[in-house]
Amino acid sequence: MSNAPLLPLVVLLGALFTVTQAGFTVEQAAIRIISPPNYKTQRLKWALADFGEPKYGGTLVGKLIYPTEDPSFYPIGQRPPVKCPADQPDAQYGCAPFSSCGGYQVSKEPGKFNIMMVDRGPRGTGASPCFFINKVYNAQLAGADAVLVVNDEDGDDLSTAVVPDDDKNAGLLRNLTVSAGMITRADGELLKGLLRGGKSVTLALNWTGVLPRSSVVSWEFWTNSNDECGTICDMQRTFVRDFRDLAKTLMSSGLVTFTPHYLLWRCNDDEVESDECRSQCMLGGTYCMLDPDGDVSKGYSGLDVLQVNVRQLCFFQVANASGRPELWWDYADAYAANCTMKDKKYGEDCAVQVFNALGGPQLLSGAGLQHWNTCSTAVTPAKDGKGPGTLDILEKELLAQYGDLSTASVSILPTVRINGQQYRGNLDVAGVLRGLCSAFPEGREPAVCLEKWVSEDECETGGQGYNACRVGDAAAKGRNRCTNTFTSYRCECGQGWVRSADLAGSEVCEDLNECLATNIPLTNPACSCERCACINTIGGYSCVGPLPNKCTAEYNFGEGKCWQASSQLKKFFGGKAINACVDAMRDYQRLAARGVLPAGADTYRCECPACFDGDGKAGPDGCAMRCLPHLCVEAQNVCVPDQSGGASSGGSGSGSGSKSGVGGVGVFFIVLLTISCTAGLLYAAYHFVLRKRMDSEIRSIMSQYMPLENMPANERTPLMGGEEPPPPSDPPPRSRYVHMMATEPPIPLTTTTTPASATTTATTTAGSAVRQGDHPLDFTQPHH
Repeated sequence: MSNAPLLPLVVLLGALFTVTQAGFTVEQAAIRIISPPNYKTQRLKWALADFGEPKYGGTLVGKLIYPTEDPSFYPIGQRPPVKCPADQPDAQYGCAPFSSCGGYQVSKEPGKFNIMMVDRGPRGTGASPCFFINKVYNAQLAGADAVLVVNDEDGDDLSTAVVPDDDKNAGLLRNLTVSAGMITRADGELLKGLLRGGKSVTLALNWTGVLPRSSVVSWEFWTNSNDECGTICDMQRTFVRDFRDLAKTLMSSGLVTFTPHYLLWRCNDDEVESDECRSQCMLGGTYCMLDPDGDVSKGYSGLDVLQVNVRQLCFFQVANASGRPELWWDYADAYAANCTMKDKKYGEDCAVQVFNALGGPQLLSGAGLQHWNTCSTAVTPAKDGKGPGTLDILEKELLAQYGDLSTASVSILPTVRINGQQYRGNLDVAGVLRGLCSAFPEGREPAVCLEKWVSEDECETGGQGYNACRVGDAAAKGRNRCTNTFTSYRCECGQGWVRSADLAGSEVCEDLNECLATNIPLTNPACSCERCACINTIGGYSCVGPLPNKCTAEYNFGEGKCWQASSQLKKFFGGKAINACVDAMRDYQRLAARGVLPAGADTYRCECPACFDGDGKAGPDGCAMRCLPHLCVEAQNVCVPDQSGGASSGGSGSGSGSKSGVGGVGVFFIVLLTISCTAGLLYAAYHFVLRKRMDSEIRSIMSQYMPLENMPANERTPLMGGEEPPPPSDPPPRSRYVHMMATEPPIPLTTTTTPASATTTATTTAGSAVRQGDHPLDFTQPHH
């Protein structure tokens, strides 16, 4: 018999059968851009492939790699490091092994990860596309820890990559250890744009919210008793055998509940009477299973498989009703081992033998066999009496297969469904257990979830947690610890360290600066005196002091390392000791507190005094005087001109010249006098020139709205463009000025004080002047 695999879905969707499910469920995880940092709020979605090893419950932060032959993705002048043979698609599609594309390999470093992005396709005439699983496998061999496949179609719809229907590609499943999925074309173009020019991009892949969490995890295994479907059937048998003991332990502890299921199909209505439907279905094409070897004329039939599936379902029903649901694992494993198609033992007779061997008849207080047989044959007649009826146990299977708003539908084999959502990844013990562990509340996972074969021990030497927590850092002196958790790790930072988070949100131990972040500089006497210093070190601190002032005669003004004035030069300063030693205690304390104190740093520095030039170091040329003391403004380190005409510079540093000239006080009064004169000139210009011009312009503007008594009529500015005002008989034009001026107090027309008795006369005169045509606005009457 041939080994025709049962997967993928396209094999099951022939002209003969209709899959009884609502739709194919796409499980998605999240992607976050860590760098460039201005894209850190960008979120991308990816559809998980139905193979590989997703890091359920965890995250993976890694550098994005795009193995393209396009030089625009590399620094200017750098040749692409990858080039595939001419008869193979370009490297960016990942169809050819990268070892044949110039030996391309991604560098691997402990605790660091690589996320490779490849394109879907290629498509078009003459193109040679390849399966998703081939792209992912080639990327894994080149050093990728996760793989993103960019869709080549526009839109937000994503699909789930499944295993091809041939044993060659299905066999790759056993060797795949990375997670993979598809991203949209738009998101792929975004990432490519960030990579151009050789720029670096870091992504965080997140699987923490893929599966719903609950204190008791409910999971299902959708399988088949068929053992002639090649690699896929072998994987199912191996999984049942290897997971059996662990599954029984978890179920007995009450941490999980488990239900086995078997996928079903219906025969198309117009094919019910065909030989194919008769040999692969029961009850008139209502429930069907595909022929194991694809040939309905020989060997075992789909109906044989369906009957055995029903027996296994009914065994679980009996065992569950007896409070022993974990016995299903013993039954399925024993049947797969002893009732094979190859040995011609597959069928109901062998099913009865296994049932009896496991003590099935003693279940349900000795009624186990009766209930088992009744379950396998309990047909409910059709309501109208015309149809073949329904088998109760399989009707329940169809409802579970359809799913609902909270439960994903099932359409491929094998499938694991955890808390109502489908698990994506290889069907192996470690992968499925990791999926189960991720469905528990964080921190409440069973102890087995922390074992290294289930989740990576990120705290082992060289691991991500080991490095982030600085466990092996010599400065930590063994004070930092890394605790491995199911989802990641946790840092326990010892004395001198503080727990923080990096850009990706992962925990790290950072040096605690006791000198700046604590009150040690105030409370520790060794650090708190005026000439004491707190020196921050990685993982600790130290106090020094009190430190002497080395810019004193006792220490030879900088231990003899700084320039000192000669006795001749001291005469210009009244015999005062002049030197280049500067007490730098404040700078020393500041640098020490920040932990950046240079090696060999001291509390002084050599720096020439004001109005001297040089490096300040000991020796006759250490500092040269630019001017005599009375010409030096020390605060600004500048020399003022010598108004007496005498010498102003000491030349080589010995210093000579006249003491006569304008002193510092004289210079001050000269500057003050200059400023006063300038201010006076500016005020005079304003008072006699600018003010007069402004008065003239203001009066000109005002004359447009009112007659000015002291302004001749022939000098008044016309209203607009030299036009005459309208005649008195015309209604006055309205504008925003009318309202403004009508609501404000009247503007006085003259500065002459008018006696009370003359007020009426003046008002009448003003109003008369307007009515005679001087101006259309009457400021003596209210305007509405």
